[in-house]
Amino acid sequence: MKSYKSNALLACVAALGFAALARADQPAPAKKPETPAPAGQALTDESLQATLKDLGYTPTLEKAGSSNLYWVKVAREGTTYSVSFQISPNKEKVWAIVPLSDIPDIDKAAATRLGKLLELNDAIGPCYFRYNVANKRLYMSRPLDNRAATAALVRDTLDRIIDRCVETKEHWNCFNQSTQPPAAEAPKK
Repeated sequence: MKSYKSNALLACVAALGFAALARADQPAPAKKPETPAPAGQALTDESLQATLKDLGYTPTLEKAGSSNLYWVKVAREGTTYSVSFQISPNKEKVWAIVPLSDIPDIDKAAATRLGKLLELNDAIGPCYFRYNVANKRLYMSRPLDNRAATAALVRDTLDRIIDRCVETKEHWNCFNQSTQPPAAEAPKK
């Protein structure tokens, strides 16, 4: 009888050990925080507009298809930049977009200059240069995750995209015929 109890005990210990091994490759369950994190709020068109107003800007609304673009102006180092903010169709991102320069014929633009913009994308991320063929315009864009978005994050996104525009101006302003970028204009339709 003693041998039977010992064998049963060993079998139970072995079974528990093998059960633990079988689950070792699964991630451990997440520990619950002692105090719950505040619920995040995704920006809506209305709250994005209100946030821009609360930051001291006077956003102007432009309808582009089913999207709303909220334009604000920012003056920095002698240039006034127009920045559009829009919420992506899937509501996951808020995009800050700055028109920088018209490039009427991209095929005639110097390849070395365009190559430099691509090279700069590595240095300025998450901002990046992009060219819109339909508008024939060069832009700088920066995404913001649209979860728990706060006025401070919108301000940070705006400050950083303008900082990158200023830092890289010598590389994109060379495409302009005038000395001022078309930043005061809304994108061409």
